[in-house]
Amino acid sequence: MCGRYVIGLEGINLAEALRERFGVDLPLPQVYSNYNASPTEQLPVVIAGEDGRRLEPMRWNLIPRWQKPGDRQLNAFNARAETVAEKPAFRQLIGRQRCLVPACGYFEWRRTEDGTRYPFYFSLREEPLFAFAGLWEEWRNRDLPESPPLYSYTILTTGANALTAPVHDRMPVILPREHEAEWLSPEVTDPHRLARLYAPFPAEQMQGWPVAPAVNNSRSRGPGLILNSQ
Repeated sequence: MCGRYVIGLEGINLAEALRERFGVDLPLPQVYSNYNASPTEQLPVVIAGEDGRRLEPMRWNLIPRWQKPGDRQLNAFNARAETVAEKPAFRQLIGRQRCLVPACGYFEWRRTEDGTRYPFYFSLREEPLFAFAGLWEEWRNRDLPESPPLYSYTILTTGANALTAPVHDRMPVILPREHEAEWLSPEVTDPHRLARLYAPFPAEQMQGWPVAPAVNNSRSRGPGLILNSQ
């Protein structure tokens, strides 16, 4: 599961950093650092356009295109990688609408026997910016055909590695840099070919520590949220 993450580089123009790291073309949209990114927020993703990679702000929590106006919103901010090719909300997207979700790290919570939840922060040791594997969708209000489309996305999850397993049994699919081009490639449409990319990211290349409970409140902001609380 991945219900909160960080996309922020203190003192650096985030859009320019994303352009350089992911090779996105101009023009760049306005994007802002977010140290407690939460579902339903507008956040930057990278997609493959006809003329190259584009950086697009999208809503985190995928809205299937078949959803009717007024229907209850699904909790689709995550998609299990093992079943993504089977689920109605995702199976049409895995072959044609994949995206990179830029991140600097993510939060997860360990639940104790008494139900108390303790937050932890996980990131990569050598990569200040990396990418989760994501899927994106374009939804249109059929009751208002002239209204603009709504773009949204979901983050794929997989089994935990040795570092993250003591906190939670799931983790986001983190793509090694050398696999990002394949994930975005429009020439790759067979979901079975992509399955090997869902392996948990190597634990030895990651780091994690407990953080203060302030992150529990989605309205909490600022780089202090990722500081080690011990």
